[in-house]
Parts: sequence; structure tokens; C-alpha cells
Amino acid sequence: MALQLIGEADREALREIAQQWLAEASLLEKRAIVAGLAHPPILGDKPFVLFCLELTASILKSLAFADAVERRSAGFRVLRQGLGYAISVFVEKTPAEGFALLREAASSPDADLRWIVRENLKKKRLSSRYPGEAQVVANLLPGK
Repeated sequence: MALQLIGEADREALREIAQQWLAEASLLEKRAIVAGLAHPPILGDKPFVLFCLELTASILKSLAFADAVERRSAGFRVLRQGLGYAISVFVEKTPAEGFALLREAASSPDADLRWIVRENLKKKRLSSRYPGEAQVVANLLPGK
């Protein structure tokens, strides 16, 4: 919540904090960063939302390289759950770029990334507002 308050007062300060923390962040810290960014009141301008998507894409890529031990950790589960909702907040604000990120993750061989996509597609902010785009992404997932 502190990151959200910082973002409400100064988005650029939040951007700098997120960038500085990300390189050395633990899984739980990455979850805190994503949750801090996925705050609708601070997502009013497209460049900032695009920054949020880029940062999220970086985190998704790092998850794909997690080993089996890390994937069983509480930090991994918490981050995965956070990404399971946060991405939809960004996608709602920038659908073209956001759905591109979801399509890429849906096409991944990584089961955790595909789970994150499925969770985001369940959110009404996507399924109701962008049913066609959501269906295109859903069709990329195995079992569809």
C-alpha cells in the first residue's frame, strides 16, 4: 500500500523505486512492486501503464526460469497469485499492448505462466469489456 500512496503522489518516484528494486528483488518484493503498480488511480497515462507492462513482462520472463524448488516456495505462489490479477488491471488500460503480453504468455510452454493468463482472463474487466480479444488469448492456451 505504501507504493500505491507514493504512486498517487508522484508516479515518477514510484517508477524509479520499482526499477531500482526489481534487479535485486525477492519474489515477495516483486509481488509488492506489481501490487503497488496495479492501482487504478495511478494508471491514468499510457506511458506509465506501458512501463507497468514492461516491468511485468520482465517478471514473467524471470518466472519462466525458476527451478522446481523455487516454484514450491511461498514467495513464488504469492507472486504468481498477484500476477493472476494485476496484469488484467494493466490490460484494461492499454488493451492492444496488454493483450499482446497475454498472447505471448499464453503461448509459453511454462504452465505457471499459462495459469497466470487463465486467471487474468477470468476477470470481468477483460472478459466483459474485451470478449473477442480475451477469447483469442484463451484459444492459445492448451486444452482450448
